[in-house]
Parts: sequence; structure tokens; C-alpha cells
Amino acid sequence: MIPGLALTAAAGIARDWWKAGVGALLAAPLFFLLGQCSGRSTGEAMESGRQAQASVAAMQIDAGAKDTATIERTADHATIQTQQKEQADAIRTAPAGAPDAARVALNCQRLRQAGRDPASLPATCRSGGGGAAPSH
Repeated sequence: MIPGLALTAAAGIARDWWKAGVGALLAAPLFFLLGQCSGRSTGEAMESGRQAQASVAAMQIDAGAKDTATIERTADHATIQTQQKEQADAIRTAPAGAPDAARVALNCQRLRQAGRDPASLPATCRSGGGGAAPSH
């Protein structure tokens, strides 16, 4: 009796709820797809957040580099100003008249050490006057 009663109860439930079962089976793929879209959206938001953090880090590094460059430019400007003043003072205090051979040789050597092209040196440095380039 009990098995018959259980079968009767199961048949009654199936007869009353079969539409809900079919609806659940049809709705399951839809819910699955909607869940995937939501997951993709969440993943895209996470990636966007990571990119924003990387961008902020890159901007901080760039700002630091620009600050360093500004400090170096300021120091270079001060050095250049000092060198220009020293050069102007040296020219102003130079003795009148033509420089002696030792001064010409020293200046020619300075030009060579500064990397000047030998063809662009003054004639006194190229003509054998002003000291020849050292031979090693």
C-alpha cells in the first residue's frame, strides 16, 4: 500500500507541477547566459581598475623624472652662467697684443681635448703653430 500511495502522490505532484518543471528547464540556460554576461562585466571592471592603477603609477614615475630633470637643468644653467662669466672675465683681463706661443699651444690643446674637428681648428693650430697634436 505504501508504494502505491507514494506513486499516487508522485503522479499528483507531476500532474500539478509539470508546467513549472518545463519552465525551469527552459529558464536555466537563460539564467546561465545572464550570469556569464555579468561575470564578463565584472572581469572588465577589474581589468579597467588594474589599468587605472598602472596609469597612476606611470604618471607618478613621470612626474618624478620631470622634477629631476628640472633640478638638473637648473644646475646646468648655473654652471653655464659661471663658465660664461669666467670666459668673459678671462677675455677682458687678457694682456693686450698677440698671445705668445705657449698660450697659443695651450689653447690649441684645449680645443683638441674638447673634441673639435681638426679641420675646424684655427689656422694657427693647424699650421704647426700652437703645438702639434700629441702622438701616442
